[in-house]
Amino acid sequence: MLSGGRVVLRALLTVVAIAALLAPSAVQAETLSELLEQQRRLQEELKRKEQQLKQKRNEQTSLRGDIDELEAGIELTLSRISSTEEQIAVASAVIGQLSEEVTAEQQQLDLLNSRLRSAYVSLYELSRTSSAERLAQGDSVTDVVSHAMYVQAIQDQLQSDIAKSSDVLTDLSNKKAESEKQKADLDALKTRLASDKRYLDRQRGQKETYLAATRRDEAKLQEDLKKLEQQREQLSADIYEARRRMGGGSTGGTGGYPYTGSCGGVDPWLFYKCQCTSYAAWAFLRETGLVFYNTRPGQGSAWNWPALAQDQGYTVSSSPRVGDIVSWPKGTNMPYGHVAMVRAVRGNLIDVEEYNWIAPEAYSYRQNINPFAYGTPRYIRP
Repeated sequence: MLSGGRVVLRALLTVVAIAALLAPSAVQAETLSELLEQQRRLQEELKRKEQQLKQKRNEQTSLRGDIDELEAGIELTLSRISSTEEQIAVASAVIGQLSEEVTAEQQQLDLLNSRLRSAYVSLYELSRTSSAERLAQGDSVTDVVSHAMYVQAIQDQLQSDIAKSSDVLTDLSNKKAESEKQKADLDALKTRLASDKRYLDRQRGQKETYLAATRRDEAKLQEDLKKLEQQREQLSADIYEARRRMGGGSTGGTGGYPYTGSCGGVDPWLFYKCQCTSYAAWAFLRETGLVFYNTRPGQGSAWNWPALAQDQGYTVSSSPRVGDIVSWPKGTNMPYGHVAMVRAVRGNLIDVEEYNWIAPEAYSYRQNINPFAYGTPRYIRP
């Protein structure tokens, strides 16, 4: 009984060990699925942010026109302010000159008025005695005539001073009126200048608001894009790591592929270098001497290779042979499908050489994989 218990215990331990070995794969598969879903959502978010950035730059282009108009308006306002300041300077000089002239003519008028008062007094005193009375008083005719002539001279001077005073008064009144008008104009110019300066401040403030808003929005979008790119890079690394843990296989070397130093560009067959498609096209040419072109630019992803093969007259089969290109459709962990070179066939299992599966833009070799684990495979050969 004890021996039987040990057998049962050993069997239980074996089951537990097997479960422990299988459990990580299940967890990893679920984790990979989640990572790929995160990648899909991240791609959508990146696309949305890039469209927002493009829209923001279009808005900036439109806004640049508004800013140019503002700058033209600012230049016009500055020109008007400069012109107003020049007019204010001229008006101030005119007012100053008029003020001096008014002061001088006021002094002249005051002098004339003083002379007029003195002349009136003298004329009054001289006119109190008539020529007949002076003769009666014994003045000589000569004195009487001289007196009369003197009185007449005073009267003539009086008339002249009255006329001159009237002219001076009229001119003074005109200059005072002109001075008041100049002062009113000056006040209007100063008011306009103050208004233009306030308007200029508003224009400059609006311009700075526009510029600050566009700079702030673009900087925020650029920052968001940078963070999303970093997340995408990390997700890609996580996805490759999850694939490595799930699918086994080994990395190292280049598999002879010649473009590892120039990844990212387009190869001679119109596929992106260091991707699975470029490696498969290169390996196909090396082994068969035949070219596998991307006959449908924009639709050259791995999942569409059976159609590309038919475009070029190659055979597409459902059973594998060594040297075939195997093409898998889009799947949970293959948003673009995948292609690889078949290196061994062992019943329902195959070995493959490939790029961009276990590690980004890198060579790997996997053995004993079930090709149906990634969807229905298609095999391409000459």
